[in-house]
Amino acid sequence: LSAAVCAAPLGVAGAVALSAAALGATVVCGLAARRLGGATGDVFGAVQAVAETAALCALVAVTAA
Repeated sequence: LSAAVCAAPLGVAGAVALSAAALGATVVCGLAARRLGGATGDVFGAVQAVAETAALCALVAVTAA
């Protein structure tokens, strides 16, 4: 909920960035569950890095278009 509140001022770009971050985090969590059997501290770090990268790439793609 707090992520949605933070993304709201950006409008559509914020919604796209939030969706990209959520998708990236879900993919990493799914891979970790399947390959490692769960989450570790390294997985949480990877989730954060992937989510941030996905959100920033989505923002660039939306605002550049």
